[in-house]
Amino acid sequence: MRLNIALPALGLTAFWTCAAAAQSVEPGGRGLKIAAVFNDAGPETKLIVLGLVACGLAAALLAPRLARQTRDNPSPRGIGFISGLRLGGPLIALVAVLHNLLNWAVASAWFNRSPSHLQLAQGYAELALIALAGTVAATFAIFSLEHVRAAEQRARG
Repeated sequence: MRLNIALPALGLTAFWTCAAAAQSVEPGGRGLKIAAVFNDAGPETKLIVLGLVACGLAAALLAPRLARQTRDNPSPRGIGFISGLRLGGPLIALVAVLHNLLNWAVASAWFNRSPSHLQLAQGYAELALIALAGTVAATFAIFSLEHVRAAEQRARG
């Protein structure tokens, strides 16, 4: 298997291994799971999480193609997307986290009572899910960009 295919495959394998490990909250399988947090999230949060993960996967899948194009073109199209995702992913996640915190504060003020510990835990889990999605997108973008830059260096000699 060539390196330009193995690198994104290794990244995807590592991501899914971590996601599977995060699913086991405690022995016996009880507790709040990532899928339950995602299902309980609002539509805007779901859209942002899915968009960030999709962009990260697109960067990982685009990297081998861009690495092949560097032989003919020193600056292939698509490199801007990967480069922008390095910083854009965490920034989008930060905006989504702040949006959810604002909604949380408004709801707390509106109902005029303090939420229970379980309600707070679900909110914290949703914030962590958004931050994780931004981190995953940025991580895939960083590794993909380094893969393309290494191919550029090899093409130059």
